Order: sequence, then structure tokens, then C-alpha cells
Amino acid sequence: MQKLSRLLFLSLVTLACSKNDNNSSNSNHSCDFAVAQINAPSDGSVKYEANISGTGSISTLVIKTASGADSTINSPTLPFQKSFDIASGTAIAISAKGSTTGGQIEIKYTFTATVGGSVSTDKKECGN
Repeated sequence: MQKLSRLLFLSLVTLACSKNDNNSSNSNHSCDFAVAQINAPSDGSVKYEANISGTGSISTLVIKTASGADSTINSPTLPFQKSFDIASGTAIAISAKGSTTGGQIEIKYTFTATVGGSVSTDKKECGN
């Protein structure tokens, strides 16, 4: 009986961990994701970027402005780039909603300090 229980348990684990073949590279993938928000460590500039590979679109981008407020861009022209100067402590964040088929949506920010030129970058991808 104990051997039968072990065999049943192993069978269930194997089935639970099997690869799903329905996730082909050409399936539609919905995305709603964000890069983690940070605060500018010093005065500097921020550059926001968004792009897509494959077929798809970004319906909405939300970025933080020079004042730290949200700015929503609907159906942005891709590749998207927006840069401006920001003060120390200002929020930096970017998020996106969209979909892709056989590709990926990438969002990214790059912060460059005015003094010393140190650079902080973060990016996220979503898709197939």
C-alpha cells in the first residue's frame, strides 16, 4: 500500500511539473508590468524608453515627470524615448500595458547623476 501511495504521489508531481506545450512563441501575451520605483539619489537626468519586438502594441505607458507626478501616454509611438532633468529625491518609475505575439515589450529607465556621472539603469520585459 505504501508503494502504491508513493507511486501515485510521484505521478502527481510529474504531471504538475510538466511543461505546457500550449505556450507557443506565436501566442498572444497580455502585459501589465512596471519597473520598481526609486528616488533619484542626486540631481541628474532620467531617460525613459519603451520598445517592442515582434508583433504587438503598447496601449499605455505611465512615467514619472520631473516633478514626480504620473504622466500617462496612450498608444505611444515606438520606439519611445523621453528625457528630462530631475532633482534629488524625485520618483523615477515606468509602467506599461500592452500585448505582443511572438515578441517582447521592454521598458527601461536610465538615471545619470549631474555630478560624477554615475548611472543607474533598470528594465523589465514581458512577452513570449
